[in-house]
Amino acid sequence: MTLLTHINLPKSSVEIPEDGSFVRLSSSSFWSSSAHFGQRASFSWDSQPASLDIRNIYKTEAGVYRCRVDFKESQTRNLFVNLTVVVPPDPVLIYDEDGNERMTFVGPYLEGEDARLTCRAFGGYPVPRVEWLRKGAVIDSTFKVSPDQREVSNQIILHRLSRDYLHSELTCSVSNTNLTRPIQHSLHIDMNFAPADVSIRPSSADMLVGKVYEISCSSSGSRPPPVVTWYLDNIRLEGSLETFSSDGNSTESSLSLNPTLQYNTRTLSCHVSNPAIPHSTIKAETVLNILYPPNVELNLGRSISSSAIYEGGDVYFDCKIGSNPAPTYVSWFLNDVEIKQNVERGVIFTNQSLVLQKISRNQSGNYLCEATNPVGKGRSQPIFLDVKYVPVCKTDKPKIYGVSKRELVNVLCQVESNPPEVEFKWTFNNSAEMIKVPVGRSQDNRSSSVLSYTPLTTMDFGTIMCTAMNMVGTQKNPCVFHIIMAVSPDPVENCTVIKKSSESFHLRCNPGFDGGLNQTFAVQVEDRLTRVVAHEDDGLLNPVVKVQNLLPGAAYLVTLTSVNKKGRSEPRHILVETLQQPEIQEVEEKRDGGAKRISWEIYAGIGTGIYVCVVFVLIVVFYLKRRRNPNPSQRDETNQGSKDATVTEEPSPDLIPRSDSECWEFGVQEKTRENHQTLLGRETFQTPGEKQLELTNYTDLSIQDQEGSFLLERESQDTRRDRDMSGTLRNREYSMRNHGLKSAEEERGLNKSFYQDKSHYLGIQPGPVQVLGHRDLLTTKSRTLAFLKEKRESIV
Repeated sequence: MTLLTHINLPKSSVEIPEDGSFVRLSSSSFWSSSAHFGQRASFSWDSQPASLDIRNIYKTEAGVYRCRVDFKESQTRNLFVNLTVVVPPDPVLIYDEDGNERMTFVGPYLEGEDARLTCRAFGGYPVPRVEWLRKGAVIDSTFKVSPDQREVSNQIILHRLSRDYLHSELTCSVSNTNLTRPIQHSLHIDMNFAPADVSIRPSSADMLVGKVYEISCSSSGSRPPPVVTWYLDNIRLEGSLETFSSDGNSTESSLSLNPTLQYNTRTLSCHVSNPAIPHSTIKAETVLNILYPPNVELNLGRSISSSAIYEGGDVYFDCKIGSNPAPTYVSWFLNDVEIKQNVERGVIFTNQSLVLQKISRNQSGNYLCEATNPVGKGRSQPIFLDVKYVPVCKTDKPKIYGVSKRELVNVLCQVESNPPEVEFKWTFNNSAEMIKVPVGRSQDNRSSSVLSYTPLTTMDFGTIMCTAMNMVGTQKNPCVFHIIMAVSPDPVENCTVIKKSSESFHLRCNPGFDGGLNQTFAVQVEDRLTRVVAHEDDGLLNPVVKVQNLLPGAAYLVTLTSVNKKGRSEPRHILVETLQQPEIQEVEEKRDGGAKRISWEIYAGIGTGIYVCVVFVLIVVFYLKRRRNPNPSQRDETNQGSKDATVTEEPSPDLIPRSDSECWEFGVQEKTRENHQTLLGRETFQTPGEKQLELTNYTDLSIQDQEGSFLLERESQDTRRDRDMSGTLRNREYSMRNHGLKSAEEERGLNKSFYQDKSHYLGIQPGPVQVLGHRDLLTTKSRTLAFLKEKRESIV
């Protein structure tokens, strides 16, 4: 058997030897031309039918092959086979629109752009088909063959790429036979996307000043991941932190924001952009609503000068408030004390302003306003309101200096003034004249002045006044100082037991007139029955007594005495009983009976004491009535005696003539070189001597056992008032009323009623008016002294 080509050239052959009637193919020999197939050809005996196998066939080996079989005894047979050799294309390449060969991916493309790809197949026989597939489906099967049929190409255009094409696989399939699988070349489409969306959380931008907030900005759809930037208006904010999702599709940026009140109403924005895509920036923004407590600023009215505020003028303040939300309440403070609106007193609130009408010096100080909103409170800076005013006395009440003749006293005049630089003028006033103190006699130190004064005679006692002046004006009411003859103090008044127990008590009294000098108080507490002193103190500054460690149920006699340099007052006695301790109930019947007997004995003793006291009071009342209503015969004798008494009055240049309405005021003055005593009151009595003496109501009966003579003189109302102010009267209340605090008519009525009350209390009946001259001396020495002593003893 011989295989021949179409040119009848043998390629290979098989010879089969003869072996009787049976042909053994396996024993046949195979020949292959070394010029053609050589070792690439083989003959398959076992296949049905038998076949010639050629390995690594070439395109040039295509053609019509003849299989000739020669038989020994039979006709030769020929079988023709047309061999077509299929040559796959090589290579297959893909090019982009720029002519660049792409191996695995193409792009990146932007969303909406067109992609132009070309698949080119070189060689191949027969001419191959070139097609584009996506997701296994043919999307383009149009191809072009070059004139020399050595190249076949297919160009595909993808219009307006969408996000669906990202990572899409495009396959170029080249095939020229069904005998083999098509040659395929696949690549993926890469795309870049602009950010699709952006948002800021939290959406509400209400924030409190001073609190740190975490603001996040989320974006998705960008490829590659976007760049996130934060802006406050046009100012870029640094310090954000970005995180990305696993698929790279989502991006989140976090920003820590500590807002201040300057952030209010400003715009916070998050900008997201893809650097690979021009003009791809999108943003989300929110307007910040910063909540903060009021920021308060206080201003004085525009038309008001802070250095020219005078008492009596009007002032107003403006409170400028910046807050979010708006303030709900505005309050005003003076020296940290809240001011209340009082239209009647000229304190007016209007909107966010404070109006002060007819301002006084007491309204000087630091003013501030405070505003409140739901977030908190805010206070302004203080503004000091400096109200300038004329000088005023530091103390309203006149001050009394009790001194003796030739005793130096430093009179201190202190005023309150703004500005504090003042000038002082001093004047002295007595019953006869008013004298201006020469400049230079006082020592001035800004708002205080000290005048050294020494009274030499009786006329040197009187009233000293100082008047201050500053740049605002002159003091309206001068400061008054009474220089009086120092006397011993008055007893304490209005004593009250505030608290007491079985072992202690607390006693408080009001001090009496101090006699013009500093006074202290001496106290002695003694058991009323045993006379044992339980407490004693002689250096109290105030008449307040606190005594402890006393016996329960005991009566104590408290003696309080006022003391100054001139002597001691009459003692004031107060009886205080401590409380009983609670009785302990005994179980034994005997002891109960004994306690009951003791209790009845105590009650009997108390009843007896009350009965004795009532009897004693009745006796005293009956005696006083007898004293006040003497026998008519005695009154007539006394009156007759007073009519017989004649005393002449010499004119005195020291006295002011009196009117008839003032004739009820008289005085008796003891005037010697060593001793001066004043007797006030009105009483007609016959002195053991030549003349009859009429005395008005006795208010001071301090008698000294010294030799002296008595002068009964008529005093003018001014002289009497000056002597009252100088401390000759022991009654402080009356003395103060005569210091110019009442009109003349009121003083006359007050003095007259006072003297009548005093005479009634002392049991003295006023007699007829007796006018005596200033120099009429009654030389009634021993007899008058004896009479006055007797009168004193009867009164006491």
